[in-house]
Amino acid sequence: MPPAYGTQPRDRNPGVTWSVGPSGTRSYVLIMTDPNVPRQRSLINRAPTVIPADAPRTTMYHWVLADIPASVTAIAPGEDSDSFIPGGKPAEPSPVGRRGTNGRFVAFAHDPAMRGPYAVMTGPARRSTTRAYTTTFSGSSP
Repeated sequence: MPPAYGTQPRDRNPGVTWSVGPSGTRSYVLIMTDPNVPRQRSLINRAPTVIPADAPRTTMYHWVLADIPASVTAIAPGEDSDSFIPGGKPAEPSPVGRRGTNGRFVAFAHDPAMRGPYAVMTGPARRSTTRAYTTTFSGSSP
């Protein structure tokens, strides 16, 4: 991910586009993951700590966005997140969908200044994957 998006203090969502879903699509879910996060979370953001290349890794969820209207097939850079908020962004409706809580709150549990639920992206993603999923269920979200 380019530094202009995920590095603190910017915390700006990247631009994302996807194809129109199949007939019957009611909404989309967008999930951005980083499969290269050190399993030992206490090493993260601890200068001058150098994390060994062979350290065990796990996947972190950087951005979870649900209930994106079926009419939407793109999110512009900064449209969902354009600033860093210590303690995290609330997991609630946003301008383009409903934010879900991501994995950063676990990574920063050791740092009182950074504790929080952390919706959207809140730090550098070294190698991220973004996927959009369609939903076809009927009903409303809580």
